[in-house]
Amino acid sequence: MKVTIDIDELLQGGEITQAQYEQFRQLGQASTASLAFNLLVGFGVVAVAAGIAALTKSVAVTTILGLLLLLAGLFVKQKNGREWLVLANMLLITGALLFGGALFANGEGNRNQTFLLVAAVYAVTAWLAGSGLLAALAVIVLGGLVGTGTAYGHAAYFFWARKPLLTIILFSLIALAAWWLSRRLAAEKSRLLVIAARTAVFMAMLGFWIGSLWGDKTFATLNRETYAYEGLVISPVMLSIAWALALAAAIVWGWQNNRRWLVNTAAVFAAIHFYTQFFEHLRFKPVTILVGGLLALGFALGLVRLNRIMEKRFAGHDNGT
Repeated sequence: MKVTIDIDELLQGGEITQAQYEQFRQLGQASTASLAFNLLVGFGVVAVAAGIAALTKSVAVTTILGLLLLLAGLFVKQKNGREWLVLANMLLITGALLFGGALFANGEGNRNQTFLLVAAVYAVTAWLAGSGLLAALAVIVLGGLVGTGTAYGHAAYFFWARKPLLTIILFSLIALAAWWLSRRLAAEKSRLLVIAARTAVFMAMLGFWIGSLWGDKTFATLNRETYAYEGLVISPVMLSIAWALALAAAIVWGWQNNRRWLVNTAAVFAAIHFYTQFFEHLRFKPVTILVGGLLALGFALGLVRLNRIMEKRFAGHDNGT
């Protein structure tokens, strides 16, 4: 457990002696110097690797660089312990990102195998480096198995889910599995699994959002003669209702079990769900914008009030996922 304290204030208040003050100050200075040196070396190595990859524009070179950085990070972490921990983690994370990017850039073979391999590399590296970023990326990459993706255009970001139902099922299962495992591991590893679970919940919510607008035709086929889908067609209305029920269940369960992050996330997506349907059916008009703004203010005040109630209700309890 890490605790931040003001040793000047403790000294003035008589909580520690002058000798203890000097000892703490020296330890802090040593830690700061070590961190600065780690960061300088790490940024230098990362910049050189990125420069080589950019100049050569070779997938093979980028792959090799990624592997070398991964191996170097493992070696430094194994041999030098906490003194070079920041550098080791920087090497591991950068190596994993370069290696994963090179695999995607290669673009050959089975894409699902690539998604699984990159997710596995990110997950293992996250476990070794204690990286929440890679833990989240490992979950996001798995979305490629069910047709989710992102893109960027000029001043615009895009997200799509070609198979909303499978997206919801996959990430719901990942969230449940990660949360279940997080309850059975030590704090540091549990933190990574909580991050993975939260990321999966977020991705499942995005799947619901897309599905509430477009429905799902994953298990249906298009009849070329009639231009109608045949088979299992899930309408936007059905997924909208399912999403509303899932959000209500998440809020109730989170409230009962002191999961404030889940309550807030579900509440925010409930607002997104409401406004999506509100403007989808009533369109943008002066009156709908006015009503929507008033409702947004009421929602914000209600959410603040809800958090305060939870703070009082669960004072002194652990505030989990």
